[in-house]
Amino acid sequence: SFTRLGFSKRFPGYAVYVMILGVLWLLVWSRGAVYKNSETIWRDTLSKNPTSWIALTNIGALLIERDDLDEAYAFNSEALKHKPDFEEAYYNLGIIFDRRHMLDKAIEYYSEALRLNPGFFKVYNSLAAALERQGKYYEALRNYSEALRINPNFAEAHNGLAIVLARSGKFDEALMHNTEALRLKPDFAQAHNNMGALLLEQGKLDEALVHCTEALHLKPDFVEAYYNRGKIHEHRGEFEDALRNYNEALRLKMDFAEAYFSIGNILGYQKRLDEAISHYAKALSLMPENPDTHNNMARIFYQKGNIVKSIEHFREAVRLNPEHPDALNNLAWILATNENPELRDGLEAVRLVRKLCELTDYNNPLLLDTLAAAFAEAGNFKEAVKTAKSALNIIEISGQQGLFEPIEKRLRLYENKRPYRETQK
Repeated sequence: SFTRLGFSKRFPGYAVYVMILGVLWLLVWSRGAVYKNSETIWRDTLSKNPTSWIALTNIGALLIERDDLDEAYAFNSEALKHKPDFEEAYYNLGIIFDRRHMLDKAIEYYSEALRLNPGFFKVYNSLAAALERQGKYYEALRNYSEALRINPNFAEAHNGLAIVLARSGKFDEALMHNTEALRLKPDFAQAHNNMGALLLEQGKLDEALVHCTEALHLKPDFVEAYYNRGKIHEHRGEFEDALRNYNEALRLKMDFAEAYFSIGNILGYQKRLDEAISHYAKALSLMPENPDTHNNMARIFYQKGNIVKSIEHFREAVRLNPEHPDALNNLAWILATNENPELRDGLEAVRLVRKLCELTDYNNPLLLDTLAAAFAEAGNFKEAVKTAKSALNIIEISGQQGLFEPIEKRLRLYENKRPYRETQK
């Protein structure tokens, strides 16, 4: 699970205003209680000059830091009434809509900020992150790259670019940018987490664990780092450690669908089927259109003997992703082999699994086994025999001997014009 840096809240030039206020501090030392923090300073300024767009925008930025988005919106909107071309206020409004997951509106405000100030490199970073969440990876990559063209030492943009490159399968380039982000900013928790995710993808589990643990050292409430550390332990077969990390992620973020999904996977592996269903159901309540969750839920129902519910979830997985390999194959297998004649449909099974066989050049023996069973159920025993023999030939060449005996037994049935029936245990 890749993450990105939270958005910057203050506009370029903020440090200049702080420097100016530092000089003023010497002149107003007797009023220390009034100027005890930044918000107090800006609110005091605003009380003397209600049209100060600088004060309004800075208070708005501080309110964003506190996640008080309604009030932050009001202050930044008021700033634009007094200075309609103030790019920093547009940037802050973009952040507010981004936080509210209203990405189209966020992108609209980010774009206006860039129209007013094309060199505003932090906005390119925020715009890229919003585009990436919309799945517009090419546009995101272009904006991250523009941020780095303006400021090559912008660690956050290197981190964001690494995310997009990783999602595009360009892991070596992603690793390069992630490494640069950490060189520029060694205490960058998000970059450590992303490095852990990249190394996990490459199977370098020990190194991945070091980076995710460092991310949590730097940011103890880092939800995604707990999740990634759980994935690392899961890949190492350390299921109890994985569950502890996933549950900690859920303690911090109760609507974290991916964590419910991953816990469901482990519980299913441990044959704790009812608990697995409960966690998959929670994941689906949060992300109802996730085909992988429907597929795994279907497999658990199949193990419990509830074939009707299993078919229901496999069909939904296929509806959501018409090329989902596991769902297509599993659904075709049930339709071809189930002992209940009311659930079988050989022609549909052939249609479903043939698509997968075409995608794999008829070179996967498991898929060919399903296709042979589907042909047999449809009454086409000639094709069933031919397909089963093809599967056995591939097994002999590849050395997957564990598959040979069950497929050979089914071949004998097809040669005798009998379909295969799987008895539910």
